[in-house]
Amino acid sequence: MKKSLAFISLVISNIMISFASSNGDIILQNTIQYVFSPIYQLVAGVAVVYFLYGVAKFIYDLNDPEKKAIGKSHLFWGLIGLFIVLSVGGILPGFNTILGGMFKY
Repeated sequence: MKKSLAFISLVISNIMISFASSNGDIILQNTIQYVFSPIYQLVAGVAVVYFLYGVAKFIYDLNDPEKKAIGKSHLFWGLIGLFIVLSVGGILPGFNTILGGMFKY
């Protein structure tokens, strides 16, 4: 009786674990697709706009050295932001490949 009860509890726990892992994968996939992907796109867009703002400010203020330096600073930090955002976007598919391609984004 104890062996059959232990076997039944083992089977039920395995069913529950497999059900939870499949639902967990779906929840994780939906979170990545509907939350993190739009956030990534927003951050990439902000980095591009900031960089273009630096370009416009630099070109517009070519005659004023102080304002030109501010535009150059915007250019620099916009470029750094773009590098970071695009690097993350390039590294994540590598991790996805290592994990077996379980994420779609």
